[in-house]
Amino acid sequence: MSESGRALCLGIDVGTSSLKAVLLNDSGSLVDEATADYEVETPAPGWTQQDPDIWWAGLRSALADLWNRGHDATRIEAIGLTGQMHSLVILDDAGQVACPAILWSDQRTAAECGEITDLIGSEQ
Repeated sequence: MSESGRALCLGIDVGTSSLKAVLLNDSGSLVDEATADYEVETPAPGWTQQDPDIWWAGLRSALADLWNRGHDATRIEAIGLTGQMHSLVILDDAGQVACPAILWSDQRTAAECGEITDLIGSEQ
């Protein structure tokens, strides 16, 4: 349980295989952490995608774990957020997820990337 009355910072990392939430005290020391695991969908070879709703569910689960352990959300004075790179989330007119997010590790455009490299070269 966190120290009563001390300010907390909440860190949230939306990763490829799990969401992690950490609480730090005002000295930067770890107070507690919670993780919610989820799966990567691979509907075809080289494809990696996820339903963004699992990220939201993971956040709700991790925060519920922290609050159920007695931490006080009203003590949070700052929130830091980080996540996987280059994952586009497409929403419909109602703000709902329209399709799975294609992840950074997806390889479905490998042939096109090869063609571009052949045409313009590589910086490497």
